[in-house]
Amino acid sequence: RDGKSPETGILRTWMRDGPPLLWSMPVGEGYAGAAIHNGRVYLLDYDEGRVDGTVVPERRGDALRCLSLRDGEEIWRRERPNRREAYTTPILASDGSIVVFGSRWVDAYDQATGDSLWPLGGVGSGPVASPVIDGDLLFLASVDHASEPPKTFSQLAGEYDKDGNQE
Repeated sequence: RDGKSPETGILRTWMRDGPPLLWSMPVGEGYAGAAIHNGRVYLLDYDEGRVDGTVVPERRGDALRCLSLRDGEEIWRRERPNRREAYTTPILASDGSIVVFGSRWVDAYDQATGDSLWPLGGVGSGPVASPVIDGDLLFLASVDHASEPPKTFSQLAGEYDKDGNQE
């Protein structure tokens, strides 16, 4: 990685009022950015667990959402109960998975359907940066140490994809 993008035609200055707004939507408190790929927007959204205006603590958690880039319509949503730290941007892996980190868990989901592919618990609280995938390595940063020895991305995927067909 050299910090350079091959993209061309990128604006160096914006018009006075900025680009036209395509769509907007309310989201919960969080610090994560969105990942955009193939006309889809993937984001972690914090759900306060409100039912009829009252917070229900056991309902709190992140929700991984997939939206249409064109109009913001929700394609799918996966609740992540007890995953209360929406601080990291989802990472889109080349195998078609989305990797997210929060509240001592790293989870992978299918980009197309949002189905859970694998979970890994005990990896440290307080995620402080988005995961990074480099080849077969998954890098995580948190404020404390993991309780399990590190595993490669292929080892994690292999544990949960017993027949090797990524399904």
